[in-house]
Amino acid sequence: DNFRAIVPAFRTIIRQIDQYDFTKVREDILKGIYQELIDIETRHALGEYYTPDWLCEKIVQELDIKSDSTILDPACGSGSFLRAAIDRLKTEHPDMPAYDIAQRVVGIDIHPLSVQISKNTVLMALGDKIRSESCRPISISVFLANTLGDIQYLIKENTFDFVIGNPPWVTYKDVVN
Repeated sequence: DNFRAIVPAFRTIIRQIDQYDFTKVREDILKGIYQELIDIETRHALGEYYTPDWLCEKIVQELDIKSDSTILDPACGSGSFLRAAIDRLKTEHPDMPAYDIAQRVVGIDIHPLSVQISKNTVLMALGDKIRSESCRPISISVFLANTLGDIQYLIKENTFDFVIGNPPWVTYKDVVN
C-alpha cells in the first residue's frame, strides 16, 4: 500500500527529469545528490572529501591517455574522476565505441551508495554514445570493495596505466583500527 501511494510521485519526478538532456552536462551532478543524502559527519568518518570537478578534469588532462589506456579510481565516490576520464577519451577518440571506453575505466568504492551513484555517473557520461551507436551491451566496471583488501577477483587485468583519485582521508587512529 505504501508503494502504491508513492508511484504517482515517482511518475511526476520522472516526467520532470525526462525533459532534460543530461548527456551535455559537463559536471558531476550526482555528487551533489550524494552529499545531500549522506550527512557530513558520516562522510568525514569514512574519510570522504570530494574533489571539485575542475580539479578532476585538470588531473585527467595532465595524463598521457591513449586509446588503449586503462584507468582505475580506487576510491571513486560519485565517479567524478571516471566521468572526467570518459570525457577525455570521448574527446580525443571520438570514434571509440562506448563499449571500449567502459572497459578502460574502472572504479572501486567501499560505500554501496557511492558505487550506485558512480555507475549512474558513468552511464550519463556515456549516454550520448550509447544512444547514437548500435553497440553491444556495455559492462560498467564500478565495484563495491575495500581497495586495501583483496580485489584481484574484481579486476580482469593485473595492471592499470593510470591510478587516479582522491583517497580517503583518515587519522592514524583509524588506520590502526
